[in-house]
Amino acid sequence: MAMQATHVLCALELEKYLGIEDQAQYLSGVVYPDSRYMCKIDRDLTHNPNLVIKDALCGSDFEKGCTAHVLYDVLQRKYIYNIFNIPHEHTMIGYSDLWFKVSAAKYIEDIHSFESLQDRGFSFTSIIQTQCPNNEDKTLISEWYELQHRVYDSGIPHFETYTPILDWLENHRPGAKAKICCIVNELLEDQKILSNIYSMYGNVMKEIYEGLGVAKQQ
Repeated sequence: MAMQATHVLCALELEKYLGIEDQAQYLSGVVYPDSRYMCKIDRDLTHNPNLVIKDALCGSDFEKGCTAHVLYDVLQRKYIYNIFNIPHEHTMIGYSDLWFKVSAAKYIEDIHSFESLQDRGFSFTSIIQTQCPNNEDKTLISEWYELQHRVYDSGIPHFETYTPILDWLENHRPGAKAKICCIVNELLEDQKILSNIYSMYGNVMKEIYEGLGVAKQQ
C-alpha cells in the first residue's frame, strides 16, 4: 500500500523494539515485498494479509523487515480507503480510477516520509538486495533495489523525484504517468485531503506501538 520511504521510516522507528541485530538484512527485508512488481510474482507470496502486529517480533532480521512492511500496508488500508470513501471490503483493481487516487495519495505521503528520512541523514544506498525468498530472478530483484536508489538517492523530496518509478509504470501501462501526475496535483490543492494523508503515518504507528505493548520514546 505505501511506498518505500514510508516503509523505511516506519522500520527505522521500530528497529529498537524488534531486537534487530543486522540492520542491512532488516532494511533489505523492508524493501523486498514490493519487488513482486519487478519480478512479476503473486502478491500473496510477499504480502500475508493475516499477519498480526506481534508477528514483527518473530523470524530473522530479514523476515522482521518484510513483516514490518506488510503490517504497515495492512493497517494503512482503512485510513487511505476512508480518505476516498472506499468501502473497506472493496477489492482494489489495478489501474482503476480508485487505484490511481490511492496511488497518488501514496506518493504524497512518501514525499513527506522522504523528508523525514533526510532529516535523519539516512541514505538508501545502505539498502541492498540480500535474499530471494521466492526464488526470484536475481537480475530482476536487483533491478528493483537499484530503482529505489535512483529515486531516493537524488536527495530531493519532490514529486518529480519519482520519475524513474513513473517511467517504469508508464512502460507497463501507457498513460499511467500522466494520470497519476494529474491526480497528485489535484490532491495537493485539497487541504482536507492533504491533512488526512499526512495523518496516516502517525495513526498506523500508534497502532503498531500499541500492538507491541510499548510506548514510543520521544
